[in-house]
Amino acid sequence: MIEWLIVICIGAIAVLLIRKYPSGGSGAKLFSKKRQAKRYIMPSFKRVFARKKHVEESQIIEAIVADQENIVSPKDIEAAKENYDAEDPALAKLLFEINEAINSNDYAAAEEKAIEAISQDKHCDMAYAFIAYVALKRGELENAKTAAETALKCSASNAMSYAVLGELYLVKEKYSEAIDNLLKAVMLDRNVASWYGLLGQAYLEVRQYAKSAKAFKRASGLDIDNREYRRLASIAEEKQMSHSHVFRSK
Repeated sequence: MIEWLIVICIGAIAVLLIRKYPSGGSGAKLFSKKRQAKRYIMPSFKRVFARKKHVEESQIIEAIVADQENIVSPKDIEAAKENYDAEDPALAKLLFEINEAINSNDYAAAEEKAIEAISQDKHCDMAYAFIAYVALKRGELENAKTAAETALKCSASNAMSYAVLGELYLVKEKYSEAIDNLLKAVMLDRNVASWYGLLGQAYLEVRQYAKSAKAFKRASGLDIDNREYRRLASIAEEKQMSHSHVFRSK
């Protein structure tokens, strides 16, 4: 009898619980909504974090690139020391940066760094030569001449200074002086196409066509993409042939 009473009580309790918390009721719905929220909201947060991570990575990369613009590798410094006879790594770095600025046509930066180089070594011939080159490109011929001559006082073997003087005299139509200085430049450094181009132009002006053609061909060989050198070499050769024909006729 007692056992039956226990069974009846348990059954009654079960009925009451089912009525109070029916299947699919608010509790189940709430749990279901939480699962849905988790399913849709979490991916959204993940996307936000992914975008933030991408932005942060982009900013880091930009910062690294910006910092690397001011970095000169040891290999570049060694090359600068070899090219510019600079024993001081800091000075070699400056000379390297001046050359890079000139290649980018940033003459203001090149001049500023050249002055800084001279403040470190007042006998730095390459710094004066760079200043001479910048002055020449600005059309400041007298300043270019003074700086080039100062560079040559520091080192009589500074090829760039001779080239600057050669171009300067070519502009002034003093062709003999131009040829003398440009010959010295190419004898010291035989790998600069523009110097041979200037020499070819100077020879062309004084009607030394064979030498002009030879200089332009050398320039073309060093700068194979420059069609102007090939064209000028052909002009010089044609003038040489015409000149020789006239001379033989006489």
